[in-house]
Amino acid sequence: MGAERSVKTGLRLAAGMPLLLLVCLANLLFLYLCFPDARLEVQAGSVLTEDLLYPFTGTDAFKTDELRQAARDRTEPVYLLDDGIVARAAGALDAWFAQYDLFLQDMTLRWEEGAQEYNGYLYNQTAWNAIVREPELQSKLNEYGLSDTLDAAMAYTILNTYLPRSSLHAAGAMPDSVPLKTALTDAILTGMEGGVKESELEAARYRAKEQLKQTSLPAVSKTELAGNLIDKFYMASAVVDPIETELARTAAANEVTPVTVRKGEVLFRAGTVLNQRDMVHLVALDMVKSEGSGWSYGGYLLYLLPVYLAFGAYLLLFQRQTAFAPGTMARLCLLLGLELAVVWAFTLFERRVAPLLLGTLMIAATHEKRTALGANALIALTSTLLLSETGPLTGETLWYLAGTLVMGTVAVALMTGDAPRSGSVVLATVAGGVLGGLVMAVPRVLAGEGLLLCFLAFGLFFIGALIALLLSLALTPLWENLFGLPSPTKLNELLSADHPLQRRLMNSAPGTYHHCQMTALLAESGAKSVGANALLAKAAAAVHDVGKLRSPRNFAENQANGVNPHDQMAPSESARIIIAHVADADTILRRYRVSPVLRQIVREHHGTTMTAYFYMKAKKMGEDVVEADFRYPGPRPGSRESAIVMLADSCEAAVRSLGGPSPEQVRDMVRRVFRGKMEDGQLMNSDLTLNELSRVEDAFLRTLAGILHDRITYPEEEP
Repeated sequence: MGAERSVKTGLRLAAGMPLLLLVCLANLLFLYLCFPDARLEVQAGSVLTEDLLYPFTGTDAFKTDELRQAARDRTEPVYLLDDGIVARAAGALDAWFAQYDLFLQDMTLRWEEGAQEYNGYLYNQTAWNAIVREPELQSKLNEYGLSDTLDAAMAYTILNTYLPRSSLHAAGAMPDSVPLKTALTDAILTGMEGGVKESELEAARYRAKEQLKQTSLPAVSKTELAGNLIDKFYMASAVVDPIETELARTAAANEVTPVTVRKGEVLFRAGTVLNQRDMVHLVALDMVKSEGSGWSYGGYLLYLLPVYLAFGAYLLLFQRQTAFAPGTMARLCLLLGLELAVVWAFTLFERRVAPLLLGTLMIAATHEKRTALGANALIALTSTLLLSETGPLTGETLWYLAGTLVMGTVAVALMTGDAPRSGSVVLATVAGGVLGGLVMAVPRVLAGEGLLLCFLAFGLFFIGALIALLLSLALTPLWENLFGLPSPTKLNELLSADHPLQRRLMNSAPGTYHHCQMTALLAESGAKSVGANALLAKAAAAVHDVGKLRSPRNFAENQANGVNPHDQMAPSESARIIIAHVADADTILRRYRVSPVLRQIVREHHGTTMTAYFYMKAKKMGEDVVEADFRYPGPRPGSRESAIVMLADSCEAAVRSLGGPSPEQVRDMVRRVFRGKMEDGQLMNSDLTLNELSRVEDAFLRTLAGILHDRITYPEEEP
């Protein structure tokens, strides 16, 4: 039995899981429809034969970056005064004049020597040329480091300018450097301390030279020498502040309004000869085919495939009853495909109100909540790829993903009960839509956009949630009727004490109603113990005997005062009445539009078992007994839920017949029921393994222990 069970499980898995791969391929197809590969095979020099249009609505990043770079380039650098440059200039000027003074002292000694040699009779302006020959003078200039600002000719001019007219030994005959130094220091350092840019340096030097010309210094000192010194020591003192400059340029770039375009807007006119800049522009917009560019959809598939496989693994781990049910998997995959199709349809006119919650709501209504939670994560990771204007896997997609994930998770979490009712669905959708909308407003807030745009992003996403709600409320009943689904919503309604069928059973057959409720408790605990559909098993058990409403008094639990109509009937007639309650139940359930899946469980809850009491009674009375007349017509249970309901029904009735049983008696009776059903072959089509039967038995015993617990005997009051 275990090997057969494994084979059947493998076959069901092989039939169900590939459907997810089909949905994955459908997702890839919708991506292609939203983002067809319209890239061009062009190069610099190509001539466009028709207008080239923008393939998206959004920001042209290339043009925006160009404008921002232009704004940066137009922004002047921010300068600051470098006190170190001024200090270095002052020090260098002091050092030059110190050497200049040493040179003049040396020349004074040479003058005295020359005066003795010429005996004091040199009165012409060329005396210095005779005293110090040009090679020697140039050597002295080099020795004192003055040659770069003072050549021999200029030195002769300066020395001869101060040559005494009356006597070679006249006091103060040599030039004094102090006035020149004072004038230069004022002209150079004062200007530099005001901050001089490199671009302003030549003009500043010119002003300093003009300032020197206004002094009373000898012409050679205030023109040639001063000019050379200004050129050497007057430096740019204002340097670029890199931090402040970058801040200013960044601020200028940020003030540039992004270039926004709309899909279908002309990018290049027909006849345009593409240049290198145009090619860079097209490449930036991903509009040019390149080697390997055809693999983009392969990349999307590499993203989608692990996502769908992860969802399949989630079902295998947490929703095995879905993963191993081909029909359920098929319906789940159809809903996922429907979600993709609807989202794609909305991208054709207004993507921002796409009903991303539709699939989650319908799956929550027709499957279990844990399945809906997993499906919502899948939808968030896949359907949102269709919504970005600039293509899948962008920053915009990530915000849609986050908003959808939050919205769906909150909505499913707030739905009350094992399945949502319409009232809780509305409240849960509104709450999820609000929180999801707030998530969608976050990027607008971070970008510093206005309140109106933030509210627009929130409102459009919330409208999408409301559209999903309306579509779900309209489509879910059609979906359930189309597939005859025992949806959680319908099952919960059937279990409600306010359901018309439950009220009828309670009023017309109270004993049967009590038996059904106890059986439902057993079936629910047994189904949970093996991972079967507990809600379906509970609902089926709650109505499995509604066929007894046709003649309630013919069944022991509804008989009063010990009056039993079967005492006056032939055993075969009694067996016919008892057996007929299964067919009668199917008729009644049809009238109340109960799901075919649930009705099938009711038809199978007795399998092909025998009405043993009337069969033995007929044999004792000597009737011509045909065993088939005393057996239910079946079929035998074909699912785990059906088999669990059969066992729960038999165990509840058998234990109740014991009166006030002990725990040991209850355990023995439950084991006898299980063994009897197995030996009679009633469970052979149910796929329940021996291990699972053991777990169901333990669950029954725990539930019965709670139902049949001892109560305190209250003492009577003494008179």
